[in-house]
Amino acid sequence: MSKKENEILARELGKLGAIGGAVGGGIGGALGGGLGAGLAAKLLPNDTFELDIKIAAKPIDVLKATYGILSQTGRITEGTEPPSDLPTLYAVVGSGFWNLNPAWVRVEIAPFLESTTKISIRAAAKEGLIKQRAGEKAAKRIADLLNQAFSLSGARG
Repeated sequence: MSKKENEILARELGKLGAIGGAVGGGIGGALGGGLGAGLAAKLLPNDTFELDIKIAAKPIDVLKATYGILSQTGRITEGTEPPSDLPTLYAVVGSGFWNLNPAWVRVEIAPFLESTTKISIRAAAKEGLIKQRAGEKAAKRIADLLNQAFSLSGARG
């Protein structure tokens, strides 16, 4: 996991800590909860998972569907790598128990055959004492949603 990915996940966990601190202790609790969660997140191990799927659709249709799915399940965010020749989207989505563990997701879209698109999904999340496999769950959830989007509507294009 890159330093940038670690920073994104630490920041997202810090936001959750601030919310919890605010609920429990007002403004001071929010500040302390956010700082504590963000610092602790930097020390936690990572759960990173990658998978590839192929969808019978044109890359532009897959790109549009992916943007919609990532926007609905989370928040589109900045990339962590140098720009690629292939369209790549990044998002932070909830995963793990009650979707409370933020996972950073990268989806890369590449033409495969004439009307088939290869999608590479990589997700990373922090793991605490209780293993949630949040990175794996996030990647599989995005893959399932993409497969559903194209199987329910038929092949687009």
